[in-house]
Amino acid sequence: MEVPVSVSLGVVRSLPAKLERLLSPVADHGLRLRGGEQKKILLLKDNLQELMDKYLMEPSEVEAPVATARCWVKEVRELSYDIDDFLDELVHGHHADPKNLRSRSRWVADECSQFRARLRDAIQRHKTYNLDRCKKRPSSLASEELPLPPLYGLATGRLVGIDNSMQKLQEWLTGDGERKLRVVSIVGLGGVGKTTLAKELYRKIETQFECGAFARTSHKPDMRNLLSSILLQVRPERPPDASESRNLIDTIRAHLQHKKYFIIIDDLWASSTWDIVCRALPDDKCCSRVLTTTEIDVVAQRCCGHNSEYILQMGPLRDDESRKLFFSRFPDDQSNSCEQSEVLLEIIRKCGGFPLATVTISSLLARQHSGIEQCNYIRRSLSSKLRTNPSMEAMKQVLDLCYNNFPDRLKACMLYLSTYKEDHIIWKDDLVKQWIAEGLICAKEGNSMEEVASAYLDELVNGGMIQPVDINYSGEVLSCTVHYMILNLIRYKSIEENFLTAIDGSQTNIRLADKVRRLSLLFGDADDAEPPANLRLSQVRSLVFYGFFKSLPSIVEFRHVRVLILNLWGDQDSISFDLTTLCNLFQLKYLEIFCNVTLNLQTEMQGLQYLETLKISSRVSEVPQDIVHLPGLLHLSVPGDTNLPNGIGHLATLQTLGCFDLINNSAENVLSLCELTNLWDLRLTCSESQPDNLKKNMEQLGLVLSKLRNLKALTLLPAGSYNENTMEASASSSDISYDLSNASSPSALLEKLELVPRICILSVLPEWIGKLHLLSILKIEVMGLSGGDIGILQALPALAALSLYVRTAPAERIIFRGKGFPVLMHFVLICSALCVAFEEGAMPNVRRLKVGFNANTMGKYIIAEADLQNLTCLQVFSAKIGGAEADEFSIKSALYDIFRQNTNPPIINIQCVGWVFYGDKEISTTSAMQQIAEEQGSTEDIGTHLQAPAFSCGDIEISTALATRQTAEVRSTSTQDGCWVFYGDKEISTTSATQCIAEEGSTEDIITLPSSIYYDNQEISTASATQQTAEERSTSTEEISTTSATQRIAEEGSTEDIINLPSSIPYDKEISTASATQQIAHRHRSMLGPLLWGCGGVWPTTKKTGSNSEGRDGFLWWRGLARCDAGHVSVAVAQANTVLEDQCRLESSKLLGTFVGVFDGHGGSEAARFVCDHLFQLLRKGSSGPQGVTVDAIRKAFLDTEEGFLEEVSQTWSMKPSIATVGTCCLVGVVHRGTLFVANLGNSRAVLGKKMGPTWQIAAEQLSGEHHASQEAVRRELMALHPDDPQIVVFKHGVWRVKGLIQISRSIGDAYLKQAKYNSERIYSKFRISQPLSRPILSAEPSITSHKLQPCDRFVIFASDGLYEHLTNQEAVEIVDSHQPAGSATRLVKAALQKAARKRAMRYSDLKKIGRGVRRHFHDDITAIVLFINDGQLAKGARQEQPLSIICPPNF
Repeated sequence: MEVPVSVSLGVVRSLPAKLERLLSPVADHGLRLRGGEQKKILLLKDNLQELMDKYLMEPSEVEAPVATARCWVKEVRELSYDIDDFLDELVHGHHADPKNLRSRSRWVADECSQFRARLRDAIQRHKTYNLDRCKKRPSSLASEELPLPPLYGLATGRLVGIDNSMQKLQEWLTGDGERKLRVVSIVGLGGVGKTTLAKELYRKIETQFECGAFARTSHKPDMRNLLSSILLQVRPERPPDASESRNLIDTIRAHLQHKKYFIIIDDLWASSTWDIVCRALPDDKCCSRVLTTTEIDVVAQRCCGHNSEYILQMGPLRDDESRKLFFSRFPDDQSNSCEQSEVLLEIIRKCGGFPLATVTISSLLARQHSGIEQCNYIRRSLSSKLRTNPSMEAMKQVLDLCYNNFPDRLKACMLYLSTYKEDHIIWKDDLVKQWIAEGLICAKEGNSMEEVASAYLDELVNGGMIQPVDINYSGEVLSCTVHYMILNLIRYKSIEENFLTAIDGSQTNIRLADKVRRLSLLFGDADDAEPPANLRLSQVRSLVFYGFFKSLPSIVEFRHVRVLILNLWGDQDSISFDLTTLCNLFQLKYLEIFCNVTLNLQTEMQGLQYLETLKISSRVSEVPQDIVHLPGLLHLSVPGDTNLPNGIGHLATLQTLGCFDLINNSAENVLSLCELTNLWDLRLTCSESQPDNLKKNMEQLGLVLSKLRNLKALTLLPAGSYNENTMEASASSSDISYDLSNASSPSALLEKLELVPRICILSVLPEWIGKLHLLSILKIEVMGLSGGDIGILQALPALAALSLYVRTAPAERIIFRGKGFPVLMHFVLICSALCVAFEEGAMPNVRRLKVGFNANTMGKYIIAEADLQNLTCLQVFSAKIGGAEADEFSIKSALYDIFRQNTNPPIINIQCVGWVFYGDKEISTTSAMQQIAEEQGSTEDIGTHLQAPAFSCGDIEISTALATRQTAEVRSTSTQDGCWVFYGDKEISTTSATQCIAEEGSTEDIITLPSSIYYDNQEISTASATQQTAEERSTSTEEISTTSATQRIAEEGSTEDIINLPSSIPYDKEISTASATQQIAHRHRSMLGPLLWGCGGVWPTTKKTGSNSEGRDGFLWWRGLARCDAGHVSVAVAQANTVLEDQCRLESSKLLGTFVGVFDGHGGSEAARFVCDHLFQLLRKGSSGPQGVTVDAIRKAFLDTEEGFLEEVSQTWSMKPSIATVGTCCLVGVVHRGTLFVANLGNSRAVLGKKMGPTWQIAAEQLSGEHHASQEAVRRELMALHPDDPQIVVFKHGVWRVKGLIQISRSIGDAYLKQAKYNSERIYSKFRISQPLSRPILSAEPSITSHKLQPCDRFVIFASDGLYEHLTNQEAVEIVDSHQPAGSATRLVKAALQKAARKRAMRYSDLKKIGRGVRRHFHDDITAIVLFINDGQLAKGARQEQPLSIICPPNF
């Protein structure tokens, strides 16, 4: 029997059997060995067997010496992989010269000799190290395992202790009916249960909204994937095309316009991520809601608009809740022994009330017999830090303990998950196939490899190590994700064991093992990412790639790859992808390709003799013709509208096929499906290109189904958009239907039958359905339903999910009796009437009931007579009622009354809509009546006395008659002026739109304009635009020249984007820049029309409001002018690095005064973000006494911030060593009670602009001291502090550097130059110093000065060194002084950028075109804050009306 791949031992245990097969004379590998070759291989086999029999050990079993044992086992593991690769190359003829037998023999002899020598060396080292005498671990956790009860489903134990939080969140999100968009946030430490709470909340209330999404983000989010995930959930019927993919924010925003939506953004780590996402979320006063989860208070505040009212602080569980959750993992009572009970209670306390820790530890014990010895082992291994001082490091210890005590069979499967991105949703079917292809799974007696792998995944879910995402009606996990803490742990373990190496776009210089065995390149949206240059690819067994097509390494180099997953991104509409070289990948078993644009595959695939899975999840111009010649192909998946090549029946081994188009494929190809007798999963589609082929092919399908006797799952769905794993199909735009009622009975093994409505409509329920005793999931549409049909269905013993779409309501109510449907958990009934009733005891296990019916049928079918209250186990009831606006309150009241009498009433979600149900369709009344008349000659089921119900037209609801009239008017209206609007799904002239609006009396239901519109890179108020449109024919009282208008605009911001101004502007007395711009726009209305409406209601995010303007131009962000306690402030930031390393903060209030902070990070942005988030809070806390702000308070705030960041480094170090090389300069200014305090670390500057002399010329005075090695005083200081180190300052690469590494001598962070433990081999070699640290090299002690403000002091410039690389102090103050205050910071930054461009002989406009990352070669990140001192305001003690808080830049 095959032995699976092991994490610690690799493939060593499977090699003897592989060598035996190679030497066997009856083997079918096709290789004939020569005598000398057989002898060499036999000797190799003997040496290997000796090592295995006498010396091989599992390092997890060794207690001491652990490091020595691990080192020895690592050597053996790498040797086993090399031998395995050699054998594969030998069998497949991929050695130096396969046709030259003599050359092959020499190659075999040389390789075998080298391997034997390495084996002898390993044996000798085992003896030298005395590993035969090593101390073994106690076998306390190695005993026989017990099965774990399931932890997922509706009644999961994970939901302990969330009721109060759930109730509060539900009230905030749905309780008060406020129409304005509301953002709610959950804040709590990692592992406290935020995601679980959010998921349960989403499940409870999602049906109360028109659309929704649950999107996951990560520490390094791929914004394209995040936004794509949101779009695919809010618009599941259609994936984004190439143009939409390039403009996801606008596409999402356009789709959500005028909709009531609910979106959850889980696990936010940066305010910048929220700033991007929120631009896609319109506020149309439709009661939309957004929920975010985060571990960071500042992020939560930003999401909620700094309104703490809607922030939920989530803490650990109470002791009683922790006990309940802990013991829910055990199959029986575990507290029989008093001693054992005390031990368990101590273990629970050490878990600190964190559900993640509690579940994983309890699952570890539940998997064993859990005697007192095992419990004491766990108790001793756990520290109390998670309870006394919760941290990431404490949680890592718990998770590490659980992983180390995993069964070996699960460790490899667990570590393989580290190949995926942090926020990735992993589908079970795909993961199972990948595990099998990698050799991690072996079949067991009575179970196939697929069944074993599925059981392993369930065990990981039950053990709390991975989180379920999608769960089907039977409680089976369909997809999962990995908590970031667990992902960090397994990535660390994977690198430690050289099992798998994951590299993101910022880690291309990472240190790698000599031979990487599995590789994951997670480049995401980094368009300049490249694989590490020193990477050896030939030994890689799995390659996963996420990124741009141009960053993909050469596939042909991955000679031994078994699993190849390519997630490609292209900017063109199509990509030509030549996969011909795939034929050289002789070991390839799993191939998956995804691309956002059409792929032109140019390939020959028949050489892939071992390929088992081919999954193409992208639009392709053509499927390779020779796939029909792949002898071992088991699983084939292509997009639904893809035309498969003829001869598909040749794939006799095929087990799953999806999707096969019944219209595009020929009848012969359909008939060839009969030959796929091993098929057990068949997914069919019907495109709409050639519906005439359907009837003939459906007739063939009936014959095919009768031949496929092993079929277990049959799905028929529309071509185009669908989620392959959940089968959420899009609706066809028209009916393409066929009746399969008279088809032959399919396989009796069928477990799932989904005949998606609109394609297959059954005239009657087929009798053969009653013979499908294994059927678990059934989804069908029937013309009618009778009591006899219910009798057939209720007799199905395994039916867990039933979805019925009924075209015609029965004459009498259908009764579900007390017997039948023993395991049914999910029931959907869509019909024009609620024509069913439930006797007591009916459907005893149903958990979810979803119904859809029309309100006008309630006279005949009274809701109360349905006896819904008899469904005693019901947990969720959802109802969608058509044509029910007028009776909405009474209908909802009736339904609530029905369930009020239940002991445990279900969650009730009721939605009343303006259209009606007809089968599975949601259509207008007129259309429904027409279709019934055509099919039956009667409209009786719809009702003849409807009160003119409305129907959906685009995003609005209008009456049928009115829509008809307006459509006619649209066709007769001229559009000579070129201005048009979206009205429903039509494009009509603005004149027609105005007429239509006038006829209905209101514009509110048709178009809800955003707060501003976009015109020539300027944003203007919509209200003003609307008003001026109405008044555009009236004459203005005054006109001003273009020059005057431009001058006024310049005073408030920038004139750079104002172009093609008319010769004069209507100007009524005093008018703001925005208003002037508005009137310019209206004078050019023919241009504004297409700009305004052609974008379909999508608006930019730049805001301008008078002088307090805010805007963005590429990588430049600014705040024109804002009032603060000290006067006014102007801010601007320019990004150059791939990740912005500059951060800044401005706070102004009555208590503190005005605080300005500029934080220039290096090595990464983590330190700057930390200081930006914490330093001000610490200073405010330390200045709350009567003395206010003092030098000592500022110094303490700096040092406390340093201590806090070093603590974070300590917690993160084990999983992210690079955090030790991240630091930041800090420049802080505080204006308090007429005094300006300036504190500085590093080389940022505070420069005072003051009027001097009789002519009051502006002069610059630098207030901050710099800590830069270029200054002689700094070098002397360093030498005095480190007299024993002659290399403390080194002149290197033309500049002075501390230890030859860094130019500054003081900073926050840079732990590798402050604490010896961080200056180790775990950080990049370029940061390491040879001598051990005896004392910190860098300091966090700030230089602090105080300056009593004088009348001549006009402003202070606070800026990072990026500004002063290009401007002198005097140049800077002159630029500020020569203009009005508004936009001063922007002018400074632009002046620096223009100088940077001139230094490279470029124009500023050319520099703007250079992307971030590359732009760093031209200039650094630049932050500039100009604080204008209002001495009169300070003297009078005046205060601003509202506190000011700016944490920027917000949108990078």
